[in-house]
Amino acid sequence: MPSLEGVMPCSAFHRPPAHQINNRRNVMPYVSARKRNSKSLDVLYTDDAGKAFVRHGGSRAWRNNNPGNIRKSSFATAQGAIGEAGGFAVFPDYQTGRQALKALLKTETYKTLTIEDAVKRYAPPKENATDAYAKNLKKLTGLEGTTKLGDLKDAQLDAVVSAIEKLEGTIAGTETPLIKIVGAISEHGRIVAYELDDGSGVVGRDKAVSLARAGLLDAVLVAGRSGFYLRARPDEVQLNNLDVMAAEAA
Repeated sequence: MPSLEGVMPCSAFHRPPAHQINNRRNVMPYVSARKRNSKSLDVLYTDDAGKAFVRHGGSRAWRNNNPGNIRKSSFATAQGAIGEAGGFAVFPDYQTGRQALKALLKTETYKTLTIEDAVKRYAPPKENATDAYAKNLKKLTGLEGTTKLGDLKDAQLDAVVSAIEKLEGTIAGTETPLIKIVGAISEHGRIVAYELDDGSGVVGRDKAVSLARAGLLDAVLVAGRSGFYLRARPDEVQLNNLDVMAAEAA
């Protein structure tokens, strides 16, 4: 039951421990998220201080903070989604993603359906092993497939949400803070060094490029005629532009 459009379930499930569900500090909430680039499944999050974090590995449900694998839609946005990755909504944290799944099952679209019919809509046969999904859902919840979602008590609905989360698969990967460029130094119109926020101070262009190639720097690596160089990650903050930083430092 991934959304109003459909889902992509996972067969394995490992609920991450609390420190992995919220393994960042409980400050500066995530305000935006997107797929890091077209060549990876990584999800790039940005908090309200402009700091970037990357979620790598694990399952889509974990990378997107989306335990129900709800697709990106106006419904997901209304429930707090802050972006999209792989066609699926990205939520700011696990709790928001779980609550969105519960809210979906309480909509007019679902609450009039029996559990059996809801599974067919949520995990349609063209994308899923629907019969097995329904069988496992019954095994996990103890609820008959003929029961309407709208007739469930809150605790029973929570059990359905937990079962869907298990069937969709929440497998933790790694979350890494990206090093942020906070200053740039130029010579003769060419940036030659960068100031980083990780305590290493000012590093040369080659070192910065090396960090970017390793996926540790919050910047875009570009191949030019004279070698690789860096560009600021596209956003709406003019002060993040590396050329602006260099001009201010001049």
